Amino acid sequence: MSPPQPALNSRLVPLRNAAGLCDRALREGVDPSVTLAGTGLEFAGLGAAHTRISFRQMITIHENLRSAPVPADFFLRTRAEFSIANYGILGYAMMSSQTLRHAIRIAMKYYRTAGPLMQITFDEDLDAAHINLVDVLSLGPPIFRQVVEDLISTFPLLLRLLLDRHINPTRLELTFERPVHADRYRDVFGVEPVFDAPITRFWLDPRILDLPIREADAVASTLLQKSCQELLDQIEEHRTFANQIRQILLGNPGAHSSAENVAGELNMSTRTLRRRLQDEDTTFQVLSDDVRARLAKDYLRTTRLSIQEIGELIGFGEATNFRRAFVRWTSVSPHQFRKLNMQ
Repeated sequence: MSPPQPALNSRLVPLRNAAGLCDRALREGVDPSVTLAGTGLEFAGLGAAHTRISFRQMITIHENLRSAPVPADFFLRTRAEFSIANYGILGYAMMSSQTLRHAIRIAMKYYRTAGPLMQITFDEDLDAAHINLVDVLSLGPPIFRQVVEDLISTFPLLLRLLLDRHINPTRLELTFERPVHADRYRDVFGVEPVFDAPITRFWLDPRILDLPIREADAVASTLLQKSCQELLDQIEEHRTFANQIRQILLGNPGAHSSAENVAGELNMSTRTLRRRLQDEDTTFQVLSDDVRARLAKDYLRTTRLSIQEIGELIGFGEATNFRRAFVRWTSVSPHQFRKLNMQ
């Protein structure tokens, strides 16, 4: 199953990310009250260590800056103050790695500790290597462009810190349309970007993946990766309630088909369960439908169970009700889905 969309109220973004944007905007003449409008954050409090804010708050900052009088290429501008600390403990773990490949693998495992507003993956084969950026928060092209520019503009700086040499991407593909400041991309990345691409990708020459990191330290790497894992575990606790509900429903969807039953298993009131899910921008009905839809599709693809039997397995007493729900979930009937997806 694909990972669920993160809850916008999950506090997974380091406060330093907001502070950095606020400081940069201030240098462009944008008052912090404008940058932070609607976030509930105060400029004086942005120095609080170890504090995390929600995806929603960070998105609001990006929306504010989109409307603010900052230069079109604001998010692409090279930052003289950039350091490995911008990536938090993850940056130091990457810096202590043996090779660039090792550093990238660590980044892929622990990138959520840095709080990016996107999903990040890495693909490699003999001829190509690329970092993929995916809009899992449904930001939309304008804001997604900003967060992509804000992140990938640090990649050349990060590569220089890691390898002690300048490295440009071999290719840059971007899902959004060509912006007015498109010419600045060549200045920053040394390549002509491809806009309106199917996937946002930052391509690297695979031959550089075996280059040594200049400050490699095996002992430090082990300790820092352990710290990254501990931090990731703490972060994941902020998004586990909805996942906990999903696991209960997956374990026995027929028996736990109601919010009352699940709340009873968790020794809490139904009202508390619904409130905690609301805090994560979801509802019990959404989780229940998601789990049952995915299970139903799996059963239809991989078993010869009847429509009635599948409906009963996922908590429907009547095949008619299951068929009606399945059409609502997928826009096709269970029979049509099975016909199109039989293995």
